[in-house]
Parts: sequence; C-alpha cells; structure tokens
Amino acid sequence: MTEAGYEVHGERLLSFELIPFDEKPYTDWLFFYSQHGVHFFFQQYQKLENIIPFPYRCAAMGPATAAVIESYIDEEPYFTGTGHPQKTAAYFYEIAAGDPVTFVQAKQSKQSVQRILDGQIRVTNLIVYDNVIKSEISLPHFDILVFTSPLNVQAYFSKYDLKQGQRVIAIGGTTQTQLKKLGVKCIVSLEPSEKGLVEVCIGI
Repeated sequence: MTEAGYEVHGERLLSFELIPFDEKPYTDWLFFYSQHGVHFFFQQYQKLENIIPFPYRCAAMGPATAAVIESYIDEEPYFTGTGHPQKTAAYFYEIAAGDPVTFVQAKQSKQSVQRILDGQIRVTNLIVYDNVIKSEISLPHFDILVFTSPLNVQAYFSKYDLKQGQRVIAIGGTTQTQLKKLGVKCIVSLEPSEKGLVEVCIGI
C-alpha cells in the first residue's frame, strides 16, 4: 500500500497474555484459529513433550495460520481452511466428521467453526491465551479504518467515534457483525487475508 501512495499506520489495540496448560491434548486433531494460538500453544507444548514427528493432525483456519504451524512442525498442516467460518467448517467436516478435535483458541474466541459443527465432531477446547483491550490508546485521524478482529473494533470505538467521510473495512464476517452491532457500516474483504484487505483499500 505504501508503494501505491498510501500513508499506512498499523497498531494492535490488544495485548496478548499466555494462559498456561499442563497436559497435552488427547485427541487426533488440533484445530488452530489464529497465528497467536499457534505461537502460545507451541511455547508450552515444547516444554511439556516435544515429540518428533509431531503426533497430531493439524488444521488451520486459514493460510496465514497454516504457515505458522508449518514453521513449528516442518510440514504443512493436514487441513487448511479458507478463513471463512462457514466454508472452513464445511470442508473440515468432510475429513473430520465424528473425530475428536481439540480447538486451540483464545479466551475470547468466537468459536465459529466448532459452533457450526456442533454435534458433528467431538470437541475439546484448549485455551492458550487471552487477548485484552489496551487501556491506553492514542491514534491520529485516518480516512480508512481497517479492522481485523471484533475485539479491535470494540477497542477502537470504546474511545473514538466514526468521523464524517471515514470508510471502514472488515477482514471477515465476525468482524463485520461486531461493526453492525455498533451501527457502523463497512466493506468486507472478499478474502479474509492481508492481500484481500489491500485490494479493498486500493479499490475505494
């Protein structure tokens, strides 16, 4: 976007805190919703039991999370979703129906995939981190606001109002839903990725 002439500012409005776990998962599958979940899981798992080869089939919500999983286990995840909860749940069901699955997640997780597949797979939750809204936020004015999670939406609009002329972009459906709750109209990225966000920004 910088190369296209935009002045870009990126800032996390959340802080991330590890939540410890002291037993390894006893399921066939590990489903990771986010890159943060991957990092916080492996930080602890490697201390508990660093088995090679990795004894689980890994599933990722989307390609970015899959790339982080691969950096830890030196192979591609068994399953990589699209980033869209509905499509990812449908594709995952085709290969994991009836299987026990551990969903590695944040304390504030929307649990989108497992809610869609309720009763169709055997679910265990493993909470490995918490994402907390920062108490101190100081941001200048922007023409375009891009949000990548519902909690970032909550954090921003707890302090700032939408100004006249500002455009709002959401990375996906759950973020869009949070914006709608606050009465904020937005454009949703066709692809829930950084590439998709860039295309929408440049398009408007």
